[in-house]
Amino acid sequence: MKKILYLLLLLCAVSSCGTTRIVDTVDYDSYRRDYFYYEAINQLQQENYDAAYDLLNYCNGIDTTSAAVNYNLAQLYILLNDKVKTDELLQKALRQDPDNYWYYNLTGHYYAQTNRPMQAIPLFETMMERFPTRTDALMILAELYDQTHQYRKELQVLNRYATIEDVWDELSTQRFLCYLRMGQVDSAYYEIEDNFADMVQILSESVNNVAGVNLVLRLCETALKHNPELSSAYYYSAISMYQVKDAEKALSFLADGIEMVDDSLDKSSLYRLRSELYYDMGRLEDAFMDYDSTLMYNPDDIGVQNNYAYFLSVSGKNLDKALKMSANTIKAEPNNPTYLDTYAWILFKMGRYQEAKEYIIRAMNEDGEKSPEIVEHYGDILFMCGEKDKALEYWHQAVRMNSQSPTLRDKIKNEKYIE
Repeated sequence: MKKILYLLLLLCAVSSCGTTRIVDTVDYDSYRRDYFYYEAINQLQQENYDAAYDLLNYCNGIDTTSAAVNYNLAQLYILLNDKVKTDELLQKALRQDPDNYWYYNLTGHYYAQTNRPMQAIPLFETMMERFPTRTDALMILAELYDQTHQYRKELQVLNRYATIEDVWDELSTQRFLCYLRMGQVDSAYYEIEDNFADMVQILSESVNNVAGVNLVLRLCETALKHNPELSSAYYYSAISMYQVKDAEKALSFLADGIEMVDDSLDKSSLYRLRSELYYDMGRLEDAFMDYDSTLMYNPDDIGVQNNYAYFLSVSGKNLDKALKMSANTIKAEPNNPTYLDTYAWILFKMGRYQEAKEYIIRAMNEDGEKSPEIVEHYGDILFMCGEKDKALEYWHQAVRMNSQSPTLRDKIKNEKYIE
C-alpha cells in the first residue's frame, strides 16, 4: 500500500507542476488510468484484494467508461457478496463492451449461481448467437433449460453441441431424459436401446412416488413392444409394481418374462427376483422352489447360494443342503464376512456350536464387527458355548449399533438366547 500511495502522490505532484508540454502531447488521464489498472491486475493475481480494490476504484474515478475496470471490480464485489453492486458493474461492462465474450460469461454464470436462471438464460442465448464456436456456453444453457423445464429447447441445444463437438453418443443420456420428461417414450427408448438395462436400473432406483413408478412402467412397456425378450424390462416392471404394493402384478410380470426369455442368465435373474419376492411375502416353499430354478440356470451364482442357504437355516429346513451351498460360497470367497457368518449360523442351527464359533470369529475378523447382525450372531453362539457374560457384551454392542433384531432386547432382558 505504501508503494501505491507513493505513486498516487507522485502523479498528483506532476499534474500540479507548471510544465505543460507532456500534458499537451499525451492523453495523461488514459496513461494514468492504464498504469493503475495494470497495477490493480497485478495485485489481483497476487490475491491482494484490498490493494486491487483501491486501485480499481481510483481508475474508475479517472474514467467511468472503462469496461475492463468495471468487469474486474465486479469480481471483487462478488467476493464481498454484494449482489446489487455486482449486478450494476457487470451490466455496465456489458453496455460498454457488448462484444466481449468473457463479460457475458461471467454475468451469465453469476446469475446462474445466484439462482436466477431466467436472467442467465438470455445472456447464454446471446452468447450462442454471437459466439457460435464457444460450445462451453451451450452446455451451461442446456443445464439452465433443464432447471426451468424447457426440455424441447434443451434438446435443441444438446443436439447442436453434439454436432459441433462430434459427441452424439456421449449425450444420449441427457437426450433420453429430455424425451422422457416430454412424454415421448418411444424416442426416449431409442436413445438408450443399447444400454437399456443400466438406464432403467438408474431410473428405477431414483423414483420415489407413483408417478415415477408409472414412468418406469411406460418405458418398460415401450421396450417390450420393440423387444419382447428384453428381460430387464420384465425385471424392473416387477420391481416397480412391488414398490407400489401390487405384488400379484409384479409376480405376473416375472411369470411373463420367464416364459418369454430364452437366455439362461436372464431366466436366472428373473427366478431370483421372484424367489426374493416370494420370501418377502412369506411364501417360503415357492421361494425355495424358485431358488432351485435360479441355480438350475446359473449354478455358479454364489450370492444366490448364500441367500438360499441362510433362508433355509432360518426356517430350520434342509440344513445339510444349506451347509453344502454355504461351503461353496466360502470356497469362492474365503474372506467374505457375510458368507462366513452364514456358514457359522448354519452350524449353530445344527447344534455344532464350537465349529460355529470358529467361523463367526473369522467373520468378525473380516470386518464383521461392523455388522449388527453378525455381532448379534456372535453373541448367540457365545451363549450356546457357555460364555454368557461375553454373549451379553456382544448383544449390548449390537443394540448400540442400532440393530433391528426383534428378539435382541429380550435376549438382554432375560439373559438368554431366544429363537
